[in-house]
Amino acid sequence: MDTVGPHFTDIAAAKPYLESMGLDADSFDCPIDRLSTGERQRLGLTRAMALSPDCLLLYEPTSGLDDTNRTQVEALICNHLTKGGIALMVTHDLAQACRLATLSLRFENARH
Repeated sequence: MDTVGPHFTDIAAAKPYLESMGLDADSFDCPIDRLSTGERQRLGLTRAMALSPDCLLLYEPTSGLDDTNRTQVEALICNHLTKGGIALMVTHDLAQACRLATLSLRFENARH
């Protein structure tokens, strides 16, 4: 069974992010197919943050999360921005865009 741990290159670097998003350290031993969608989202962001990226490319990073988890993810993104990082994010949540963005583009009735 495929577990979470092998998908991380540096588990020690990931642990602080894991804890800040309300996930347990034993999440690394959890089978991936038993994770909820929200847990997968938060683990994906944890995995990205452990690599110390300059820029995050995020698509609906909090969709499907409850208020507590959304707040934790947004705090992590804000912390990244405060430290000089960049985040390019797509969201359908206008309130979230207002909370996080310093520059935003809004598409209405867009067609291909």
